[in-house]
Amino acid sequence: MALRSLPTPNNLSFVGAFTSCDIASSVEPARVRSISIANNVMLRSLDDLRSFKSLKQLSLTRCPGVKDLTTLADTSVTDLYLYEGVSIGGLHELTKLQYLGLNTEGPDGNLGAWPVNADLNGLYLGNIVCAHIGTLDGISRWPNLTNVNLCGSVEGMSQLAKLAHLSHLLVQLDALPSMLGQLPPMPQVRDLFLGSRREEVDLVMVRTVFPELERLTISCHGERRRVDLNPLRGMSSLAAVRIRDADEVLGTDDFPPGTVSLNPRPRA
Repeated sequence: MALRSLPTPNNLSFVGAFTSCDIASSVEPARVRSISIANNVMLRSLDDLRSFKSLKQLSLTRCPGVKDLTTLADTSVTDLYLYEGVSIGGLHELTKLQYLGLNTEGPDGNLGAWPVNADLNGLYLGNIVCAHIGTLDGISRWPNLTNVNLCGSVEGMSQLAKLAHLSHLLVQLDALPSMLGQLPPMPQVRDLFLGSRREEVDLVMVRTVFPELERLTISCHGERRRVDLNPLRGMSSLAAVRIRDADEVLGTDDFPPGTVSLNPRPRA
């Protein structure tokens, strides 16, 4: 590939049919920290990725030929994303993982049945996984989780309360904000992202469940583009509110200057 003659960036993305040898020979592996591979029916082995000595993040999407992840145990990968049809074979061998993104089929049962032996601090659950497991039962097997990203609706939200270190929570896409009603107060959560495309946000509930919230981001979708911040008025811990793609935002005047940011700003 001609890429070898160009300066190698830290982050690479490959879409289409390439072998791992093609990928390794196309760049200077020592510089690469992140690789995304998608829509690849040719990829079978990940062996050549061992030459990427600085590789920390790997994303595999629609790579049906990859059946065994064991090779990654010999790499420096700490953040792994497995999307749409990628096998989890060998996942149990990857004990150095810190962040795991899952949106692919897995074993029957709850999260306790997934072959993950790493002490995770971050977990992404896509809509495919959420529909498959149906519940967050078993998530407490990773007590050091600080970041949980939910992209589908699940039961068992109360299991999150067992995560004493959980500071960042994301509820977006096909996940329903009303799921937060299953939670007891969780003062450990300081950063909340809400971006459901299926349901409006109840900010009264947000205030009750997250009494020590410092940062809130709301991303609007579809016809749900009106945000009323009045229920959060006087919440002393709240230092930053970010609103994305809203047509109308109410209650901004009750916050100190600079607290609320709108992107883009609503049309007058």
